[in-house]
Amino acid sequence: MPYETGLVDRSGSPQSYDSGDFPELLRRAVAKADVEGVRARQRAGGGDGRRIGIGFAMYIEATGLGPFETARIDVAPTGRVRLSIGAPSQGQGHRTSMAQIAADAIGVPLDVIDVTGGDTEATPFGVGTIASRALVNAGNATHRAGLLVREKIIDAAARRLGVPADRLGLRDGVVAATEPGGPSMDLAELAGRAPLPGTPEPSDGRHGTELSETVHFRPPGFAVASGAHAAVVEVDEHTGVVEILHYVVVHDAGVIVNPMIAEGQVTGGVAQGIGGALYEEMVYGPDGQPRTGTYMDYLVPTSSEIPDLDMDELFTASPMNDLGVKGLGEGGAIAPQAVLANAVEDALRPFGVVVRRGPLSPSRVRDLIRTPAAGG
Repeated sequence: MPYETGLVDRSGSPQSYDSGDFPELLRRAVAKADVEGVRARQRAGGGDGRRIGIGFAMYIEATGLGPFETARIDVAPTGRVRLSIGAPSQGQGHRTSMAQIAADAIGVPLDVIDVTGGDTEATPFGVGTIASRALVNAGNATHRAGLLVREKIIDAAARRLGVPADRLGLRDGVVAATEPGGPSMDLAELAGRAPLPGTPEPSDGRHGTELSETVHFRPPGFAVASGAHAAVVEVDEHTGVVEILHYVVVHDAGVIVNPMIAEGQVTGGVAQGIGGALYEEMVYGPDGQPRTGTYMDYLVPTSSEIPDLDMDELFTASPMNDLGVKGLGEGGAIAPQAVLANAVEDALRPFGVVVRRGPLSPSRVRDLIRTPAAGG
């Protein structure tokens, strides 16, 4: 790594896999899935028409799509910090993750950060939240803006306190001399004070020390996320029902900013993928009109249909950005349809079944058993 594929990516640039450990992903998935145990159960058989199968699927995803994203940080006279980013949130947890990045870069408590996304008055230039790109682009723009604001804060405090900037530190919103007993000043006191003598009055009439920065982050290439899924299923050859007995996810999204949000992103993606693999299908009549026009007809899985996930993760940092992060929003949804198709094929191997389409509804599974050559 980085691995040059010899192809071009969607931007037209030479395609490169920046980092990852694909063999280790598969090794961990194999270990968690207990392949030998599954094979032993298959050899023992049940005699009741319930057949066990195991499947694997691996994926990569080019995340962090450009061309850029914007972050602006403003410190208010009260000491609160406003972070404005060009990528709005639809539930991905931007307010938490971006606030963490800003707080860490600046050196202030998390609870003083106010995050706004998609406000064109604050950030006129932005691209948006698509294609697993927000953390890579908006996150790194936030990180860089935070470091610049931190530098401004320390420089302003150095003038106020009469201490060289290289002898000051900023932690938990307080600028203090690194020497014991030295002077200190909190961020609200610094930001709320009138300008130093000889400093031009702000054109908008505001008072206080101007502490703000805007950064446009342009990724030099894609940060490639990856993962391996494994599934153990039980297929009832009489009814065609597919039950997931064990579902394994091993993913690599580089450096993880918030583990809880990352787990939620993966879990939601897997749930969506299971829906597409086993339940969800748009059906049309001979007149071209949809027959699945409501949720009474179009089956969406509930929590009852989604198994507890057996999860593990690698952390291979991306060299394509300062934070080493990779996108994760779509990662969980990529592998489920392939892994469940492979597991059903394995379970129905005695029938010579080949899965060529989904979803694997009971009726389609029974058709596969009756006419395996048709492939569904």
